[in-house]
Order: sequence, then C-alpha cells, then structure tokens
Amino acid sequence: MKINVVSKGGKTKGLMSILDKYSSAKLKPTFESVGKAGLQQLVDDTPVRSGKTANSWTMDITEASDKLDLIYSNSNTVSDGTPLVVLIKQGHGTRNGGYVPPNDFITPIVEKTAKELSSKIGGK
Repeated sequence: MKINVVSKGGKTKGLMSILDKYSSAKLKPTFESVGKAGLQQLVDDTPVRSGKTANSWTMDITEASDKLDLIYSNSNTVSDGTPLVVLIKQGHGTRNGGYVPPNDFITPIVEKTAKELSSKIGGK
C-alpha cells in the first residue's frame, strides 16, 4: 500500500504544479503527520482476534530527488508467507471448506490519506 507523489518538473497542472514549488524536505513533515494519522487509523480499523495484525503495521517515507513515497506495511503473515491483511482484505477459503468474505478496510483509509495529503500540500 503505497501513496506516491512525483514531481516531474516542466509545465504541469494542478497538484503537480504545486509540488514543483516545494522540495522533499518541505513536504516530508506533512507526509509524516498525515501518514501517522493514516497509520493509526489502520491500526484502529484492523479486525482484531489476537491483536497481532493490528500491531504489525509500519509506515515508511522514502524519498528520491523527484518524489516522496508513503508506504504502509504489515508484517504479520500466515504459514505460507502470505500477509494476513491480504487475506482479510480479499477474503479467503478456510481449512474446513468455508469462506471468509472480503473486508476491505484498507482502501478507504489509503484513499482518505491520499486526499488529505493532496489537500494539505495544495493549501501551502
């Protein structure tokens, strides 16, 4: 789950023209504050059985010369290495032939975080 903002320079419109005015150093604190709020929302909204999956969320911000990436990861996996949040989000079969329906709690949080980043960056 990655939110990616890239500034390519040149003549751009909308958000990209705004980003051209700011360096990664100026934008990083905004990414950190908005990203942490999104991270907390992921922790709070993760379905809880043991609490391990909810407590396995992390956030990273990577930067290159022309972009910042906000990356959410969850390290809790099942025995075959599949991240448990993928099974929760997409649904899965059970050992006894049952089916657990999808619970996409992640996408709305990532979309809200992206919109908030856009709003805060655009408002600078």
